[in-house]
Amino acid sequence: MPSTLSDNVIYPDLIHGAFVEKVRDVVGIFNGASANTMRLTSGSALGFEQRESFFETIDTVHRRDHEDLDTDVTVNAVQTDEWLRPTVLRAVTLKAYDLLLWLQGRDWDPETLSMMMGEKFALDTLKDRCDTGLEALIAAMDSESDMKHGDGSNKFDYKKLNQGLAKLGDRRDEVGMLVMHSVTYADLIDHAVEEKFDGVTGVTIREGSPATLGIPVLVTDNANLHVEQSPTDHYRILALRPGALTLTDLLTPTWETDKSVTTHGQAMTVRGNLHYQIDVLGFAFDGDKNPASGSASNQLGDDGSWDYKMDSVKSGPGVMITVEQGHDT
Repeated sequence: MPSTLSDNVIYPDLIHGAFVEKVRDVVGIFNGASANTMRLTSGSALGFEQRESFFETIDTVHRRDHEDLDTDVTVNAVQTDEWLRPTVLRAVTLKAYDLLLWLQGRDWDPETLSMMMGEKFALDTLKDRCDTGLEALIAAMDSESDMKHGDGSNKFDYKKLNQGLAKLGDRRDEVGMLVMHSVTYADLIDHAVEEKFDGVTGVTIREGSPATLGIPVLVTDNANLHVEQSPTDHYRILALRPGALTLTDLLTPTWETDKSVTTHGQAMTVRGNLHYQIDVLGFAFDGDKNPASGSASNQLGDDGSWDYKMDSVKSGPGVMITVEQGHDT
């Protein structure tokens, strides 16, 4: 039924319900498809990978000399900075002018519009979480030379991908997902065709196939995977272990609406506040509690803001492989 004058409202409760339901649906699919290498969680659930990450920073077994009782056995302390993670605050806003005309022109009711807004906010915030999380993950991995393979001076081929995975030694089979730019993915498929591999299927996270060494691939045009260089751009490929990146909601989102009269007509403003934490496996963050991202004062994407706490690359998020655009023939 078309809206009436008394229906000129947006309902925060319906926004919240649609938001939570959409997030739950997408998160379940995403976590499963990514083999839990990139995990979206709530603050009420501390996953096994997080606990493992924490305790792997502590060396608990030391030599004891029974003939020299005057020498103390080494005891390592749990350091506070080994548990530091950045938190990100986000405001989600939308202002709709002439709401009544908007509703009547589409034959919508306010309830339908409120739920559609909730779903829209959910998808936008999940994309922001993934983009921001990848920015942090790439910066952290870039700070560790042992986690990197290639400097972009060579084009993609399977030998370079295999050499990158080899840096993980006997843990290379734990790699659950590759993350790459669409340009690199196109190079991979071109190379696979020439190598007579089968085609690759899937949608957002492509399913594992011979062309990807059986590993699922997340294809995203995240700017941090692209390094502008002259004469040919460089691209990063991330080979991730389970728990490499965890993005945790710390607070239940809150939504508010406000109706006002402006020079452009009656307006309805919707605002939501979000708060989530970024955990890169094996890394502590040395920066502001609510760091900037994607700006000149970007701490989150600065490799100097991340401190690796593990003794081996095998215990970290994985390996980052850098290649030149194109592929070897």
